Amino acid sequence: LVTVTTGYPLATSCGKLIASAVDETEMDGPLLWLLRFLDALVYVFLPILVAMLHRLVTGRRVWARFTTRTLLIVESTMNYKLLRAYTSKLVALSWRFATIAVVGQNGTDHFVHEYTHKAQSDVLLAVGLPDGRLPSLAASEASTLMSVQQAKFIKGQGRGIEPYVIGHNPWTRQGLFIREVKLPTTRL
Repeated sequence: LVTVTTGYPLATSCGKLIASAVDETEMDGPLLWLLRFLDALVYVFLPILVAMLHRLVTGRRVWARFTTRTLLIVESTMNYKLLRAYTSKLVALSWRFATIAVVGQNGTDHFVHEYTHKAQSDVLLAVGLPDGRLPSLAASEASTLMSVQQAKFIKGQGRGIEPYVIGHNPWTRQGLFIREVKLPTTRL
């Protein structure tokens, strides 16, 4: 905005500086049109370049899709419905260009059948993992881990969804989740 408003577009200004250093007084013809074309390319693709730079700085995948993201909450039925409603209310406060779609499903129930075919690189998967150290929750934890593994590896290693997990169990399958949040517990 500043470079165009002041009359000094990026590529054209650099070209004029180089031309003055080489004692070329006039810049016209194809070279001037080429520099103006490069200026147009910079301004057209600047939002994507800034988004890619932001992803690089924050340690996220640089080549993920440039679309609206989807937050898929994988939890027990009651929890995912509450979290989905709460997150949807928070999303209503955001700007339209910075919004996400929020959906949810039970990891031990219909998650595999209803959402794994939508495992694209625009999906952020928030997984609440049951504490499998308790015998009554071991099957639920294993089922949720298998569901997430199936969703993640549909597209292949390094592509597809970005799964994040939160839970009490200090053990999780290595390489399955992007980030893990371990809640404090008194269980050994």
